[in-house]
Amino acid sequence: MKITKRHLRRIIREALGVDPDSDITDDEAHEEESLESIDADEREVEINQAENGDCGVFAVALLRELINAGITSAEIMIIGDPASYAGSGNSPSFDDWYDIDIFHIAVYIDGQYYDVNGKTSGDKMLDEFVPYGGPGITPDKWEVTFGRDFLSESYPVPSRKILDNVVEPFVLASTNVQTGVDNYARTAKIIVKKLLK
Repeated sequence: MKITKRHLRRIIREALGVDPDSDITDDEAHEEESLESIDADEREVEINQAENGDCGVFAVALLRELINAGITSAEIMIIGDPASYAGSGNSPSFDDWYDIDIFHIAVYIDGQYYDVNGKTSGDKMLDEFVPYGGPGITPDKWEVTFGRDFLSESYPVPSRKILDNVVEPFVLASTNVQTGVDNYARTAKIIVKKLLK
């Protein structure tokens, strides 16, 4: 068993006859926590929920933690189905996304994408979330193509006001929400803490 600083403090406090939980702050409790340290079954449920409708809710949780940490350069990145887009061109406005079938939502910051899995890539998200298909396209010939197979756009989320009044209502109205933002707070905190190192 790996002994964390928190566990060591508990052992010392118990040996000294002091309440083992006294003076342990929430930050100390999560000091050594990483995505890998979360219970495997709990993590599997969390990932499954986020990959089946809660990706936007997770993005809101992560954006909230980023803003709380003073990071205001993050963007919400949306990937959706071009067949459900009634507009022209390949660049929907934010409001257009209310009527587009959404494949995935992630957060973009400092040249990197993040979702419930932590750091990810554009290619990985396209491989995992854009459905294979198209007339006459066989799996060995299929290459995901912008405009034909997916649309994507990123929008800045520079403040809590925009997050709470624009982004979160959009996510709640446009995705297959299964849980709440608080369900992903711990994972979002872990990712932000890692980003700040």
